[in-house]
Amino acid sequence: MIRSTVSQCRRVRSVGSDYKQIGDRYEELRDIAYPRIYDKHKDLARNEGVRFQMYFKSTFLESIGKSALYRGKYSEARYYLLRALLYRPWSPSILVRLAASLGGDRTYKAAKDIRNLLR
Repeated sequence: MIRSTVSQCRRVRSVGSDYKQIGDRYEELRDIAYPRIYDKHKDLARNEGVRFQMYFKSTFLESIGKSALYRGKYSEARYYLLRALLYRPWSPSILVRLAASLGGDRTYKAAKDIRNLLR
């Protein structure tokens, strides 16, 4: 018979309103996380080529725009999503989010309802 004991907790899961992620904190994502991560890895992206570098930057800008959209900051969401679109104009996800941000709260809620119906 094999017996084992666990001396330390390996994983903690938090559920509820106290649990925060960096994506939930739009300002921290925009002001702290994005510049640090982008500056740290931009040389690596540059070595992969122009296309990858543009994709890399647009991904970050889209995530900031998505976070702003989720927080109801529609003008800032438009700013970051438009910049992301300049780097990756063929992206349907950026186009849809940008369109949802154009009308403010009404179009964003309508887009969310449509998305939920399609799921």
